[in-house]
Amino acid sequence: MEVFQQVPRRKEGKNSYATPTPVTDGEHVYAVFGDGSVAALSKDGSVLWTNRDVKFYSRHGLGASPLLHENLLIMPCDGSNVIGSPGAYPKVSDEERLGWQIPWDKSFIAALDAKTGKPVWTGQRGLSRIAHVSPNILRENGMAQLISPAGDVIQGFDVKTGERRWSVFSQGEGVTPSFAMGGGLIFTSSGFEKTTIRTVRTDGKGDVTATHIAWEQRKGAPTQPSLLYVKPYLYAITDGGIAHCYQGANGEIVWEERVGGNHCASPVYADRKIYFLSESGETTIISAGSEFKIVARNSIGEKCQASMAISQKQLFIRSDKHLFCIGQTH
Repeated sequence: MEVFQQVPRRKEGKNSYATPTPVTDGEHVYAVFGDGSVAALSKDGSVLWTNRDVKFYSRHGLGASPLLHENLLIMPCDGSNVIGSPGAYPKVSDEERLGWQIPWDKSFIAALDAKTGKPVWTGQRGLSRIAHVSPNILRENGMAQLISPAGDVIQGFDVKTGERRWSVFSQGEGVTPSFAMGGGLIFTSSGFEKTTIRTVRTDGKGDVTATHIAWEQRKGAPTQPSLLYVKPYLYAITDGGIAHCYQGANGEIVWEERVGGNHCASPVYADRKIYFLSESGETTIISAGSEFKIVARNSIGEKCQASMAISQKQLFIRSDKHLFCIGQTH
């Protein structure tokens, strides 16, 4: 089913023009594409609406995924300045570096009406840089707020209005790892430059950089795979396959072990086990906890960059050639 066509622009080699993971409410499927265009489809593939109002460009391409909350489809747009002919790094102009390596104020969060595709609100970041971080909803004390980090910032927004509630400075651009939440903390990785796991308390108002950073840890901080929190521990794996387990409360390293391989996909948790999927298609399964214990290693022998999904006791793994479903037969 073709919903529209887009003009390909520059992107990173590991990105595609349809990288954002679609989201569904069980009846409808919502997809965002590399130029910022959005489409809503029914389960039978009928196009319900499209929205092409956002003219998105990022030197890296679009990597974040949309969030569906109540009747809102929420998508961060953390791009960079459009130029006619992108340069080969490091031979790039300041014009091209704007929004990518030089902070700007044109990044935003778009919230659309999920039924119609019409704009509801736009959340303004202020000064920030390029990022690919998928947003999420923090539910705390009977309240819901939108958490959405980007380059140089970790931020919380009013999910009903898009008003920015608080912000923390977190130096780094090209931020890819999604964050984790738990125990009254938000766990983030700051991207490239000074890659740091930075953990923030959730009850801030305004600029709370000086007051609400709970702890920081540079050792083991990932630049691609997302963080994973399984109370009371935070787990991470570097691009080069070194896994770390931290105390969630203070960032102390519990263990550090080599899993092996190169990693783009994020670790996932199920049935008291953590699954690390490497680019070569090998899954290393460990027991969650304070001791590093490998339960199994399994390989599908195909290139994998996407994170696996888990549903109804089945693992779904997408390689560059196939979609695998792994589980018990009925």
